[in-house]
Amino acid sequence: GVAKEEGTLFYTMNQDKANPNTIVIMERYKDKAAFDFHSSTPHFKAFFGKIGGLLAGKPDISIMDEIHSIGR
Repeated sequence: GVAKEEGTLFYTMNQDKANPNTIVIMERYKDKAAFDFHSSTPHFKAFFGKIGGLLAGKPDISIMDEIHSIGR
């Protein structure tokens, strides 16, 4: 899965405490090629195939540039 992908630097799935029906997935990749690879994997396609019927609407997906981070 995603944990074994060399270009995946960060992946977390979070549930909103105020609205448990809201799930936020945050991901960070080494570069666009790593993101493109991840998006083409069978487990990525299977995940969206499985959750498609559970979604209230179209997923809100944003691709961002990192401007600052602090890691521990």
